[in-house]
Amino acid sequence: MSVDPFADPAPTTATNENTTVKPPWDEAAVPASTNGEVSVTLKGGSGYDAPWIVIKAPTVQAAREALDDENSLKALIDKTAAVGAYFSAKGGGTPRPPKPATGSQPQGKPPYQQPPGGEQRYCRHAAELGPMVWRSGISNAGKPYAGWYCPSRDRSDQCRPQYPTK
Repeated sequence: MSVDPFADPAPTTATNENTTVKPPWDEAAVPASTNGEVSVTLKGGSGYDAPWIVIKAPTVQAAREALDDENSLKALIDKTAAVGAYFSAKGGGTPRPPKPATGSQPQGKPPYQQPPGGEQRYCRHAAELGPMVWRSGISNAGKPYAGWYCPSRDRSDQCRPQYPTK
């Protein structure tokens, strides 16, 4: 059985062609300058190929009212899922295959290492941001690393990493 993802769903009630569909909030109560200040994003999966629905509303209450309109929201979700599946089947949402592992890189994530002797180190940001952060793992080049790193989020202001002595 073939399903047309672009077909309108069967009407559940009789409608008049001259009927204008209005948003579920009172448009007169919303100043024009606040239009679209709240958005709710519904994502159909975890990958970039999953379909999204973005609901924009002038207020949080209006967004809640739009989400409370179950029949319309379910119809929109069903339609979005059908069109998304159709598009993916045509190659529009095919995820990239994983990169093959090279011989030099170990498989899987290495176990977390504790700093030697539970040691903590401090940099010039310690009074403001706390002690340096211990990190260990395998680099993109396949080499192990371990050391203390500055907790500053500003890369131009970060202190140099400190590495354990052997």
